[in-house]
Amino acid sequence: MLTAHQPPQWMLDEADYITEMKCHRHPYQKGGPGAKGDRILTPQHHLPADIERTSLKMIAAELAELGLTPPPETEAVVRRVIHTTADFDYAKNLRFTPGAVQKAVEALHKGAFIVTDTNMALAGITKPGLAKLGGQAACYMADPEVAARAKAEGTTRAVAAMQSSRRAPGGHPGRRQCTHSPAHHCGAD
Repeated sequence: MLTAHQPPQWMLDEADYITEMKCHRHPYQKGGPGAKGDRILTPQHHLPADIERTSLKMIAAELAELGLTPPPETEAVVRRVIHTTADFDYAKNLRFTPGAVQKAVEALHKGAFIVTDTNMALAGITKPGLAKLGGQAACYMADPEVAARAKAEGTTRAVAAMQSSRRAPGGHPGRRQCTHSPAHHCGAD
């Protein structure tokens, strides 16, 4: 599937299906205070960090407007998840074990080894920042042995990847692994 605002002709020629979406009515067209249009990023944002900072401020304002301000301990995590997914329902649905964020921060400062169950999550980790703390990150989802093990054991690649990470060369005793998969949330060595 490809999407484009003004698709080039080659894309139109190759497509089996073409859908054109047109807005006929949208609540934000009414304008007034709080309309999304008054917070659109403007051309003065040239650096990714500026865009990100503005986006996180917009998310915080939207959460406050919705009456969904998370507790201080988890607020940064909730805002980051919303930033990544564009889904404000996470402000209502995420659940945290008491003290989990503080323990995660402490683990990072001790050089944590992070294992993700998606390459997208791995790509979102700032490797230089993690390396400064002595940490590393890995994802085993694309490993052919993981796919073969998942098939042989009748499980998901997420579960097989987390199991493989426990047996990875140079093992990381006591490592915590957290995933996005509902099949295997967290495990400890």
